[in-house]
Amino acid sequence: MTSKDGFQIRYDGPVATLAIDNGPVNTVDPELIERLIDKLPAITEDPDVRCIVVRGKDKVFVGGADITVMRRLEPATYKAMRRWVEVQRALELAPKPVVAAINGHAIELEETAIGYCSVAVPVFGSSELLLGALSITAPTFRADTAKYAVALTEVMRKVAATKQIN
Repeated sequence: MTSKDGFQIRYDGPVATLAIDNGPVNTVDPELIERLIDKLPAITEDPDVRCIVVRGKDKVFVGGADITVMRRLEPATYKAMRRWVEVQRALELAPKPVVAAINGHAIELEETAIGYCSVAVPVFGSSELLLGALSITAPTFRADTAKYAVALTEVMRKVAATKQIN
């Protein structure tokens, strides 16, 4: 079942979790984009929220642009989907940490098409079980992917060595 808004916001003390819940694979469409643009200030500007976690519902983080929308090759469609940049920008400029808890597939083609790039490294537990991934997403014009990869790899090694994230 999909949430009415295409996402859910849950508060756990100072942590706000934004779970994308838009269809079976959490696709992005103009309606979701507009609702996120409308609702994000409630968590990015809330002084009681000290950290924002973004995740997908079930087994997919974000399935990318809704193909049924993208088949409409019209300027209005492009303009509506382009507003996804505003969602990313709101999270990027949030005055608190934003963590992407990538819990499954994440389609990044849309990010690169609109000027963002992501670098991720896996995080393994002591039994070599994949625990998740650490990721940095930044605007392409100021992204130093090699530097990000080195930084993330160093964090991954520290987590593996100490078995702590802090």
